[in-house]
Amino acid sequence: MEIIKNTDLDDLHELGSGTFGTVYHGKWRGTDVAIKRIKNSCFSGRSSEQDRQKKDFWREARILANLHHPNVVAFYGVVPKGPGESMATVTEFMVNGRHALQRKDRSTR
Repeated sequence: MEIIKNTDLDDLHELGSGTFGTVYHGKWRGTDVAIKRIKNSCFSGRSSEQDRQKKDFWREARILANLHHPNVVAFYGVVPKGPGESMATVTEFMVNGRHALQRKDRSTR
């Protein structure tokens, strides 16, 4: 799994946010990527709970790093120290991804 430095990312613009974080369209090594910055509040509670939550994050990242399929966005790596000590994941950017999925959904009904 690739460890990506936050300084190697360029956030272009926010795509959306939710309970767990905010997703940005950005650039990494000249490639369009999706950057999901995880809210620090996702790693809250007692220190033992925080440790478990961080272990879960890293376990999921390892699984995604080993998952390769043409119908799944490519997982590029993890940013362990972003702004405010936040963590982030970096994946392939899907141009009109949500709209393409919605169109496909409609055509199969």
